[in-house]
Amino acid sequence: FLSPASALAQSQFEPGSPFAEDVVLNDLPPATAVAFGPENRIFVALKDGIVRVAQNGALLAMPFIDISQETHRRTDRGLGGIALDPQFPV
Repeated sequence: FLSPASALAQSQFEPGSPFAEDVVLNDLPPATAVAFGPENRIFVALKDGIVRVAQNGALLAMPFIDISQETHRRTDRGLGGIALDPQFPV
């Protein structure tokens, strides 16, 4: 799961559950959605209109896209989701 800078990660699973949790990214602004792409890439939609990419557990320096000038991030608004085309290039 993703751990935003302003929140503490807490388990959502009961003790003894057959599920496992791994923190893959820390210190992100509020994330609203993720999409899993080829080559172990995770695309993270941030509420402020930026999509960041993590690969092999590291956040890449360059954002994938920045549409922050076109989003209104007050209250429950902002970039609310992300989807990758099934034919997304490798």
